[in-house]
Amino acid sequence: MGPLFCQTEQYNPAILTSVDDEAVGDRCGYYLWPRQVLWPRPAANGSSYLDLSATSSNSINNLRFCYADKGVASPSGRFDAWDCQFSACNTAIVASQGAINSLHNVLVAKCGTAVGALTSFNEIDAEQVTADVSSFWSAPSSPLRINLTNSIIFGTLQSGPVISSQNVALNPTGAVFQTLDHANYYLAADTYRHA
Repeated sequence: MGPLFCQTEQYNPAILTSVDDEAVGDRCGYYLWPRQVLWPRPAANGSSYLDLSATSSNSINNLRFCYADKGVASPSGRFDAWDCQFSACNTAIVASQGAINSLHNVLVAKCGTAVGALTSFNEIDAEQVTADVSSFWSAPSSPLRINLTNSIIFGTLQSGPVISSQNVALNPTGAVFQTLDHANYYLAADTYRHA
């Protein structure tokens, strides 16, 4: 429950993932006898892969979370996530009481919820965020505000919060993304490139 120092270098990221994820960046099945294909699935243990709720650590960067029940439990106060990916998690970020969650260049792919909370929380600031989720946020009560800038959001926002958006596509139609090898979230030609 103290500071976490990930000594990573460029192009050599830290990967926090579940026992079911057998690849770094790829979704691959594995076989059980008699040749039954099993795919990795999110954990259902109620735990966060990275719990910062009781620390003074207020930012993470260059991390990828796969198949977590909950990716990160943020501390109260301001929390910044820079250049991170959350893939196939039930909840990407769990906000502590009074948290201001700031997401910068974050991908939340195939997750249930991008930001969730067990109690009320204050604000979500998101810039250059791509979210392909069931719900962008979930909590017993609404955040005071959601600020979105230069983002593409698939999923419900629910009613209640004051939403401020600038250059944001909410549930756009058509082919927004294209795949390249095993990557699924490159912008397709003639969509939002240079927008």
